[in-house]
Amino acid sequence: QDGDKIYNIPSDRGKGYRVSATHMFINKTWLDNLGLEVPTTWDELEDVLEAFKTEDPNGNGEADEVPMNIRSLGFGLWSALVLLNSTGIATSFMGASASGQGFYVEDGEVKSYYTSENLKDVMTFLHELVEKGLIPKDSLTRDASQYDAQTIGDGETATTGVSIGWSTNSEYGQLADQYITLPPLKQDASMPDSEVKWDYSADATEFAYSVTVSPDAPNLDAVLKVIDAMYGERLSVEGYFGSIPAVVSDDGDHQYTINPDVAYAEYTDTRAVALQDRFGGYIPDDVTMINDTNAEYVTASDEACKEALANVDPTGDVIPIYVRPDSSDMETLQNNNTSIGNYANNMIAQWFQNGGIDEQWDEYVAKLNTPSLGLQDNIDIWQKYYDEAVK
Repeated sequence: QDGDKIYNIPSDRGKGYRVSATHMFINKTWLDNLGLEVPTTWDELEDVLEAFKTEDPNGNGEADEVPMNIRSLGFGLWSALVLLNSTGIATSFMGASASGQGFYVEDGEVKSYYTSENLKDVMTFLHELVEKGLIPKDSLTRDASQYDAQTIGDGETATTGVSIGWSTNSEYGQLADQYITLPPLKQDASMPDSEVKWDYSADATEFAYSVTVSPDAPNLDAVLKVIDAMYGERLSVEGYFGSIPAVVSDDGDHQYTINPDVAYAEYTDTRAVALQDRFGGYIPDDVTMINDTNAEYVTASDEACKEALANVDPTGDVIPIYVRPDSSDMETLQNNNTSIGNYANNMIAQWFQNGGIDEQWDEYVAKLNTPSLGLQDNIDIWQKYYDEAVK
């Protein structure tokens, strides 16, 4: 503790998770079947999706293809709003980030995605895809099982052309080999390569969770000893991957091997019998994890995004994850976010399904900027903490 500040300790899952948490995938087998190139712009993507819809790319003689599948339109994991990065502004949609609340940085100024012209462009494009039957109109109302039925399906015949997720394996299961990561798209062909960005959730992906202790906690010395032990190498490996030796063997020299017969008994990645990310610990870079398929899959899926990720300024384009308002300001942010989200997310869903953004945009922005919704108050709060931490 330093004055009125309490510091927390991040948890580091290791070098295998130094990646973006979100990737866009495309069925390369379908592209090859139809003699199509990997799209590089929104217009090219639309052309490819129209071919996926009409030319039977899975070859089963049925019109069962879903050209593009989406899960959500929020500022969170695996959202189609990741296309904001195609417009030149960066997102960081994971964890308790400012980006996840709808805020980004441009030239040192905190701004809101909600009122940006960039969001208007993305929603205009997405509605056009819905209107042409290239994205299911019920995408925002169906449940996860319906989504999985179209992405994973029967494991034999692919029915989804493009979707957004963690890795090809987690998204498509046995069909993963048909898919590649779609390199981040340009909004249009005239856009310089240097302006294309991608979801900068790498810090939040690697440093997934943290440990915080009140300085007034009873038996503080004992608590700190427990935390110190948690952050040791061996207990960190056990905390994330599972117990030694039941799930993981200690091979010596900082190498551990995960037993796939135990770890993968119920799930398809390495967190099956561990705490599924929610751990306090530190796995150093000199640790080697054998059979950590979760890291292997997502690292491979991330490769196509590296160039665009290199275009992101981690303190100039996004509010870093270590920027944390105090409890009073956090309460204000949360209360205002509820009001902002109730209005804005409803409008986004309407525009996605029914259009009308051009006619309603000015009124929408004006309402968000009214004092009663608190958007400017939230911008001011994040600006204060951003300036203290970064400038």
